[in-house]
Amino acid sequence: MAGTVAPPLDPGLTLVDTSGLEGREPPDALVLRRDGTLSFRGVPTDPVTHMAGREDAPVRIVPDRDVPALRLIEVTGALR
Repeated sequence: MAGTVAPPLDPGLTLVDTSGLEGREPPDALVLRRDGTLSFRGVPTDPVTHMAGREDAPVRIVPDRDVPALRLIEVTGALR
């Protein structure tokens, strides 16, 4: 018999619901791959290029679950 005892999650925490996702990124979202590269609508890009000429509209990012957290923070910081 094996098991792990973990503390319960914070009761105020609401987890993301992914049950309605179709398994593909939204058409107007930046995709951040596990290797740290970024693309938009299938075309490689970077934060500066993506934001050039854009208004202050929200930017959606779909990160790979295995992308390093530091890279995600770097990209989101550059998009600000």
